Amino acid sequence: MVSISGSGVHTRPPFDRAHLSTFTSGDMALERDILEHFCTNAQVHIDNLIAAIGTAKWNENAHRLKGAASGVGMLVMAKLCAQAETLEFQNVDVARQIIAAIQAELSALIDYLHGN
Repeated sequence: MVSISGSGVHTRPPFDRAHLSTFTSGDMALERDILEHFCTNAQVHIDNLIAAIGTAKWNENAHRLKGAASGVGMLVMAKLCAQAETLEFQNVDVARQIIAAIQAELSALIDYLHGN
């Protein structure tokens, strides 16, 4: 059985600020730009992942999103993508659950960036 859970409501940033700041030298404006760009690209990756449900492309798409999430410190999302990456692509029900959790993490980041 696969355990799937995002981190839910975020009272702190849903990303690892210390990790991201290693690339930005603590420049908050640059961090925001990177995260906004990530949000746009992550949604494309999620859409590709949805399109790949039940196909051999599933693992490849999960791997791409895992790398992008890891790069900006979205560690919960990266962990979910790692679970997705090891999932048999025929396991459609679990794939949908993982995607829902990944989407929730992206939504949490968007909400955080926009002060919701």
